[in-house]
Amino acid sequence: MKPEDQLHERRQALNTAINNHDPQAVAAFLHPEFVARGVGGHSYDRQTAIRQLEQMLQPSLDFQSEVEVEEIEVSEDSATLKVRREERAQMSNRGHLVGNLIVAAVFVLLALRVVFGGGQNALQFWGTIIAYAVCCVWFISRAFRGGPRSIHQTQRAQETWLRVDESWLLVEEEQVS
Repeated sequence: MKPEDQLHERRQALNTAINNHDPQAVAAFLHPEFVARGVGGHSYDRQTAIRQLEQMLQPSLDFQSEVEVEEIEVSEDSATLKVRREERAQMSNRGHLVGNLIVAAVFVLLALRVVFGGGQNALQFWGTIIAYAVCCVWFISRAFRGGPRSIHQTQRAQETWLRVDESWLLVEEEQVS
């Protein structure tokens, strides 16, 4: 198999590992000296990249990536790939929903305490019940407002791969504008 075909296959396998949300499998594609460089000049090493991947591939963040290899240049045991990545993520609002519903339930319990606790005049009683009801409705409406947030971005990058023991490893990634 030609090196270009091996690299194309290897890059698609890396993308499959990303879409399977498997940071350990992704790490197997990264050279020990891996470095990534962003458009703004910031850079990070392999360990930082793996930590970022673990965050990005959490179950609450439905991250998916598509990659298109636009160009491959091979020179002996190194290669440069120009790729275009389309990345999508949908952040769950489950924590937001549960938190607001818990606060609403607390207000319901406080209102029930007022109803069954007694000891207040009619104005205090109804004022407290109305205040708790308004707070309860407000927190319930917040729980269901907004829905999941989504992210969609397209990035281009130049990747440098090295052949190590007959396998290609990603050693550098530089985002290009």
